[in-house]
Amino acid sequence: MFQIIFKSTLLLFFSLALGISKAQRIQQKEIKFKIDNKLGDDYILIPHSNNGVLCLHNQSSRFGNNKRSLHYTMLDTSLNKKWEFDNVVDSNLRFIESAISKKSIWLLFSIKEHQYEVHKFDIEQETQSVFEINEVRSFNVSFFQATEQGVYLGGKIRNNPAVLFYDAEKNHTSFLPGINQLNVDLINLKVDPSYELLFVLLQGPKIGKDNALFAHCYNSEGQFLYNYAHPQNVEYSFITAFPFTNTLNEHLLVGTYSLRNDDLAQGIYTIKLLKGNEVDKRFYDFGYFNNFFNYLPEKQKSNLLKKIERKREKDKVYTLKYKLFTHEPRLINDKILFMAESIEYNRRNRPNNINNVPFNSMYPYRSFNRFYNNFNYLNWRRYMPSTIARYGVNNFNATDYEYEHAFVCSLNLDGKLLWDNSYTFEKGTEYDTPLELIEVGVSKESLAFIEPSKENIKYAFTKINSPTDSTSQISVSTIKEKSKITDFEHGGILHWYSNNFIHSGIRKVINSTNTRVKYFFINKISAY
Repeated sequence: MFQIIFKSTLLLFFSLALGISKAQRIQQKEIKFKIDNKLGDDYILIPHSNNGVLCLHNQSSRFGNNKRSLHYTMLDTSLNKKWEFDNVVDSNLRFIESAISKKSIWLLFSIKEHQYEVHKFDIEQETQSVFEINEVRSFNVSFFQATEQGVYLGGKIRNNPAVLFYDAEKNHTSFLPGINQLNVDLINLKVDPSYELLFVLLQGPKIGKDNALFAHCYNSEGQFLYNYAHPQNVEYSFITAFPFTNTLNEHLLVGTYSLRNDDLAQGIYTIKLLKGNEVDKRFYDFGYFNNFFNYLPEKQKSNLLKKIERKREKDKVYTLKYKLFTHEPRLINDKILFMAESIEYNRRNRPNNINNVPFNSMYPYRSFNRFYNNFNYLNWRRYMPSTIARYGVNNFNATDYEYEHAFVCSLNLDGKLLWDNSYTFEKGTEYDTPLELIEVGVSKESLAFIEPSKENIKYAFTKINSPTDSTSQISVSTIKEKSKITDFEHGGILHWYSNNFIHSGIRKVINSTNTRVKYFFINKISAY
């Protein structure tokens, strides 16, 4: 049972920096949940747009017959409790992933090897349903998506890709046609919420050889509609791929690409499709962005741009190699918001066995390698972030990730680049888990970068195509003045709805009376 023990007052901040015509506002509201040692501190947040956010608490205490409790609390957009459920479940139940449809939240759990359980929460009816999926022998799941009718599980059967559709209304499972016989890897699985189309994105397993990109499209019942195959190319390789729908038959693929057989990003590409046929393709080298290199000292930036220009004059490309944590792009008013953090890897105290790290803590490069059953998440009895980097992590042996800068750009559904901007992290910004560390709130003319840290939240305001500078940055403490944080398991920042975000995590604090307190917090951040 959750107990809300504190609500903060609303905080309001203004910035008139950089000649922005209207004052920029940041609003915060925080709630705290007292942590009981008996029940543990294992929390997961699943936002469902402006319908609210679901908080799952995996409780530590066990009952007889090897049972324990999962407690669900649904909060509204003001962080007030709407409803809650308690489930007594088998102690072996392991959370894997969540997915949302228009009216529901779905959660996928493993019962034991190749056996799964799905919990569905109807947001409007405030009801819960539980389904078991058992007909999945030799199926390792790495992707999870949902429609109102059922769920899709994507992964591999032995060495081949596969996507299973479970029809919850009919209690029927089937594998999607046209996938399992391909000698490729599943790199993304995405349901379009407007048309409930499913996109299955696949790619050849070898970088630089057989690296064609494939996109298969299915309707809400899992029936094949059409596919697209990008021919092999020795000059570049695709790293990530995300689908967007313009009309029922018109789609856009967006992602990062590298030169030749490299696995580090050179820029962004877009591919426009009409009924599965390519009608346009564009490549945006980072060297053509207006603000991408703003994180560099002015002299270093100038020298780099000169080198890029000299290459262009010879009709050649200057090679860039960026390690990126690529966010799931957002669609805002028919515009795509694409963003990523640029990082460097450190390998101090590298673990001997990848299976010793907690669930969700590291995703190998190209997300088809995300096999969740390699991890034992719920046994770790600790909070793990909501915003683990899911795409572009190509070194899972790294133990520290040093953040250099973040970039954001906007594209229309024809694939045209509209604007770009960037944010520079303070030198020495490091985490031992690959987090999506920053978020962006966008209005018609301006944007706000939001970066939470151990004790502060930093904001930087700018026009959408103007660089940020020190005069536009504000830093605000997230705890009371006389309190001291002794331990903090960082939860990153999670997009919720519109320009509203969730910062969450576990804090251990010594307050003004020298009392030690441990709590889970949810901080709603709104940028206007």
